Amino acid sequence: MIEALGWVLLYVKDLDAMRAFYRDQVGLAVAYEGPGVVAFDTGPCMFELMARPELDNPREGWERNVVLISFRVSDIEGAVEQLRSRGVEQVSEIKYVVGVEDPQWRLAQFRDPEGNLFEVIDEPLRWHPDE
Repeated sequence: MIEALGWVLLYVKDLDAMRAFYRDQVGLAVAYEGPGVVAFDTGPCMFELMARPELDNPREGWERNVVLISFRVSDIEGAVEQLRSRGVEQVSEIKYVVGVEDPQWRLAQFRDPEGNLFEVIDEPLRWHPDE
């Protein structure tokens, strides 16, 4: 019945600052902009920011996030260096993750201007432990 994940939506307090961050510092291409919303082209799944200026969430990192956003990259060292050179706050070094039946990939985590964590990861696309 469900075919694929269509998009990830992140409610943000300051849409202008968050648009600039994900466009200019993270390097995502804007696919659509409308009143109170901006969507980025991230492959099969869109990443969308929606303005919610009434948000008041002083928590940061894991206490703030309900969902962790992972951006797939093929060159994790290059992606990490590029993000750091653009002033993105890195909160973890590159580390290995080991899954079922010994697949390995690496990830590094960062923080956006509103305190949300996101990561870049070189996990194989569509990896499923049950296959």
